[in-house]
Amino acid sequence: MSRPFLQHYLPFLLVRADTLLSRRWMADLARTGHSLAEWRILATLADAHDVTIGELAELVLLPQPTVSRWVDRLETRGLVQRADGDADRRRTHVHITAGGRRVAAEMTAVADGHLVESLAAVDPADVAELQRIVHAIIDGVSNTVTDHSAAQRGE
Repeated sequence: MSRPFLQHYLPFLLVRADTLLSRRWMADLARTGHSLAEWRILATLADAHDVTIGELAELVLLPQPTVSRWVDRLETRGLVQRADGDADRRRTHVHITAGGRRVAAEMTAVADGHLVESLAAVDPADVAELQRIVHAIIDGVSNTVTDHSAAQRGE
């Protein structure tokens, strides 16, 4: 008997793994009043130095208007700051504050703890290999998408 299509369709398997790995983490986030979008934004800004809202939207996998609304909320709470770009004042840059770094670190520690617990039965070498492979897929797909977009524009 052959396996159902979705059981070997890589995008579905990645989403399924994400869902299973994130389930308890998402529940903890909700209990603390935080959201996945908030964590993605703060964790990304904690690692970034100079990011525009558009770049941030790409990095956190959310639509730009959604990121703008979240940045508004986070700025009101003193967790991020906006600044106009030096060369182009139409481009808004976002920076994390010290308070934002603390919140990001707390949420990331909880996320990491859940991940370590969830993957306890998996060989760490397999996890490292999977991360390497997923990064290679992301890089390959990103290059293909970039090349395809440029070709459509006639570049």
